[in-house]
Amino acid sequence: MLLGVVGCMLMLVVMGLGVYFTWFAGPQPQEVAQTWDRAHAEILDYRMAVRLGYNRVHRGTSADKLEVRYAYVVDGRRYESTEAGWYNHRDIAPFRAPRRAFTDDELPLRRPELGEFDCYVNPQNPAEAVLFCNTSSHSPWVAVFVLAVLAFFAAAGGYETYRCARMLFVRSKGAEDK
Repeated sequence: MLLGVVGCMLMLVVMGLGVYFTWFAGPQPQEVAQTWDRAHAEILDYRMAVRLGYNRVHRGTSADKLEVRYAYVVDGRRYESTEAGWYNHRDIAPFRAPRRAFTDDELPLRRPELGEFDCYVNPQNPAEAVLFCNTSSHSPWVAVFVLAVLAFFAAAGGYETYRCARMLFVRSKGAEDK
């Protein structure tokens, strides 16, 4: 039982580290929006990928995820990036291709004109950039809640481990006394 509790605690710690590094490591959208420079971005290629997610209305349909490759110029040097950054549905609306089949004659019409885009460029490392920085689409409260729940279960597991170890110690002490 003690090994099971320790194993569960280790799994909780690993999950907590995963949540932390996913949500809090690296630049945050507010920091990027306020401190990073902006540069004109030329969209080289893009596609809308489907990622699965649960939707109560459609009972398990999907959401679109933007996969984009763009180029930008900083101090006369050209860089390319594939980081879309933090976006919402309004931000990626121009990237949505019409959802119908095309004939060979219509293929050039498949991707409509996207318009002008700026990207956010890290001033300390111009090779690092994000296309979108929508601060409202990256709420940290979900991650804080998940970390709090994981910390609660890790603390409960730690207490249970302590209790089991103490019980084993008392039993072994009692066996030695006899």
